Amino acid sequence: MVKNILSDKNNLTEIKKMQPQLVTWFHALHQIPEIELSLPKTVAYVSAQLTAMGVKHQILPNSTGIIALIGKQGPVIAVRGDMDALDICENTQLSFASKNGHMHACGHDSHAAILLTIAKYLQAHENELKGRVKLLFQTAEEVLRGAKYMIEQGALENPKPIAILALHSGGFQQTYPTGHLTIAESVGFYSSDSFEITVKGKGGHAASPQAAVDPIVIAADIIENLQQLISREVHPGIPAVLSVTHIHAGNETYNVIPDEAFLMGGIRTTNAATRQMLLKRAKEICEKTAAVMRAEATFKLTDGAPPLVNDKAVSEQVYASIQKLFPQEVHWIKEPNNCSEDAAYFFEKVPGCYISLCSLGQENKVFYPHHNAKFRLEEDVLWKGAAALVQAALDLMESNS
Repeated sequence: MVKNILSDKNNLTEIKKMQPQLVTWFHALHQIPEIELSLPKTVAYVSAQLTAMGVKHQILPNSTGIIALIGKQGPVIAVRGDMDALDICENTQLSFASKNGHMHACGHDSHAAILLTIAKYLQAHENELKGRVKLLFQTAEEVLRGAKYMIEQGALENPKPIAILALHSGGFQQTYPTGHLTIAESVGFYSSDSFEITVKGKGGHAASPQAAVDPIVIAADIIENLQQLISREVHPGIPAVLSVTHIHAGNETYNVIPDEAFLMGGIRTTNAATRQMLLKRAKEICEKTAAVMRAEATFKLTDGAPPLVNDKAVSEQVYASIQKLFPQEVHWIKEPNNCSEDAAYFFEKVPGCYISLCSLGQENKVFYPHHNAKFRLEEDVLWKGAAALVQAALDLMESNS
């Protein structure tokens, strides 16, 4: 048997020395942002780096993700990192800024770079590991489809992980200083479901509304009735948000009642049962409000993800692991992030812990949030994300071997 020589101190020192390589990967990925499910350039780049390290991996069909496995035998810990970007034109002065009309405005380039750092470290110590680590390089997080797709492709099978870890960089918890890490005590992220509503009425002359069925007025009634779901049908102690964010009807003229109105919006909550109730009732309200007014309405769900819930036992182990490395820089948080994360699909299948790394950067002393064209990261602390995930994975393997 190979003697295990890994130690908390050695892990920290070695990974910190890998920071320049991490930043090189981060900059390279930042310049080739791709969106949604298929990321050919990103997947090719990540695959080339894994191949150079000698890490065995599988590219999913049509560049829709990568699954890598490091270790000989024993318990399997999954570590997930997303790598898709947004349809945003970058407006930073960074020397490595994207110029292709898309942008890594949420930090997924750093997540992929962190996973590459983890891969390089673990591969160098493969014979010392007391288990295996499965790295999940995921696409399509921004449209909440990538995790579900990877599960359908067998990402959690052969071998099946006993726990899963994930990390997000940026400024979700800006109350803590840069370089600090946070873990949610229970719910980490809200669920998210987007919807489209089409109201079909009967067009006509605006001077004779009695001869028409006005879809604009009906759409307004639907919006008002949907808002009452939150104020009158959700328990006051359960966070929930319903927003109609887009409405379109007719052409740019004042004297024509159109045939149709189209609406878009989203529903978010932290409770699985409340989520299902809201989806069911929203559909009923749309259809029945329209029917009362002699119209028809269709309610269509598009993208969605459940709430992301941290497993208590796994999270406590992860917190203890990180505390060994950064005693004063890891914190429990009670309030969930009101954004959403499709890693929730992984966490439904495997108990896990989601970590946030405070690393939001500044431009001219101004912080710009996620999904902003001026978003940037404080790259000097990204190695801490890699160190935290490595230590957590090593300790989870140790405790389950």
